[in-house]
Amino acid sequence: IEVSGAGRVELDFASNYVGNWTVSGELQINADNRLGNSANTVTLDGGTLSAAGTFTTARGITAHNGGIYVSPTSSFTVSSGLQGTGSFTKEGLGELVLTASSPRSGSNVILDGSVKINNAAALGSGGITVGHPTLNLAGTLSLNSAITVGNPLTFQGDGRLAAAATSTYAGTITVATSQGGDFDVAGSQTLTIGDAPNDLTGGG
Repeated sequence: IEVSGAGRVELDFASNYVGNWTVSGELQINADNRLGNSANTVTLDGGTLSAAGTFTTARGITAHNGGIYVSPTSSFTVSSGLQGTGSFTKEGLGELVLTASSPRSGSNVILDGSVKINNAAALGSGGITVGHPTLNLAGTLSLNSAITVGNPLTFQGDGRLAAAATSTYAGTITVATSQGGDFDVAGSQTLTIGDAPNDLTGGG
């Protein structure tokens, strides 16, 4: 099934559909079984998969210049590695939890809400931009376990890097706007920044 156009398709009930989904518009679900058989995959071909609830999916998701929107107070967990060669964008005030390694090399944008990663390669190897310089959006990248992440990271607007466990951000970090960025470290945990001189650059 292909979902396209400027409107939104909402799936509110369980489905026994067998087949894959291609999304170039917006497809909203409030539970994983709305997408049918667990083997069905979702390709975000410039479109958005919207999660309006708290649930987990293990199905394959491929990002070809598409993204995931998570509604406020919701938490959407993807336990399979994101696939695809294009860019990936996280939108919405809810949280997206990524638990598996991804082979992607495309760019990543966290506009608002949070992306929690339990695997160092959950966002592949591409650069990560957090926040937005003009829309007053404050996205958060959260290291949810003891990992070392090497992706280049850019703070736009009020972007934030958080650590819920003792971890290391070994990639270069650039503060690209005057709003700066934030480091938020939980309890007695430690967040180590950089593994070489000048890994933290810019001004804010």
